[in-house]
Amino acid sequence: MSATSVPVIDFSNPDRDANSKLLMQAMETVGFVYLDNVPGFNRDVEEKLLQASKWFFAKPLEEKIMVSCKNWNKDAAGVYRGYIPINVKEGHLREQYEMGEELPEDDPDRNSVNYLYEPTPFPPSEEDSFRKLMVSHYSAMASTGVEFLKLLALGLGQEENLFDKKFLPKTLSSLRIMHYPTYGDTPQPTFVCEEHIDSTFVTLLITFGYSGLEIQNENDEWVKVAPRPGSLVVNIGDLLSRMTKRRFKATKHRVRDTGGDRYSVPFFFEPRADAQFEFPEKGDLGWITYGPWIVKYAGRFKYQFGHLPEYPNVPMIG
Repeated sequence: MSATSVPVIDFSNPDRDANSKLLMQAMETVGFVYLDNVPGFNRDVEEKLLQASKWFFAKPLEEKIMVSCKNWNKDAAGVYRGYIPINVKEGHLREQYEMGEELPEDDPDRNSVNYLYEPTPFPPSEEDSFRKLMVSHYSAMASTGVEFLKLLALGLGQEENLFDKKFLPKTLSSLRIMHYPTYGDTPQPTFVCEEHIDSTFVTLLITFGYSGLEIQNENDEWVKVAPRPGSLVVNIGDLLSRMTKRRFKATKHRVRDTGGDRYSVPFFFEPRADAQFEFPEKGDLGWITYGPWIVKYAGRFKYQFGHLPEYPNVPMIG
């Protein structure tokens, strides 16, 4: 199995029209792209995130559970953000920690009913370094997601701000750090993450140079995505593909057990809870409001999100 030819886009290139054309071609064919020279992300930041991931996941399970939600920690305040442990029996072969955007304490959307905006429980660290690093990277990836969608909007012949108000402020984006342990010769699946298509809009991934990520090409062959340290691996999800009537390709991918521990940091760039989208194709989704829709969709992943309470309908943004 050879490595795939994933296109590379240099985000430091001032020619945005050229980048837009390259991005359009990538999304119409491979569905994946490398982003080089992303503002706020470099090899130094990458190394810090890797060390932070190793630091967190090396903690005893009882300490990690302290920053999980109520499903695993009955004393927790939240139901959505935080640590999710491995459960081999349920097919959850990785552990992960997830944070969201922090809203000001007096923001009306920061309440127990609108739990998609709940505060993230952070583990204590020296000088709050873990939290500061995560918040900084979250901000950088949100800005990258905005520029990514602006380039796509330009490529579609639309105003570049087409998506802005549906994503910012109050994005529901999620930043995760993930640890895939090896299962070696044990009778476990070869894949620590089974084949899937991302559900929503844009995923910006750090692989830290680890192998294991594979994507399905147009011939239904599985091919490796070569590690590219210092770059982001970016792909789109099913909702964005649907919005373009499948002009953009949401590509199946999976993660193979490579015989050693593997870490990654994905950022899922998601809309506001109150953003609405129309999918006019016959038999498609019709109108959705993103907050209620994502909760309903996530509910099919019973181990991770099956405990979420019903989410209220929220009004459409103006």
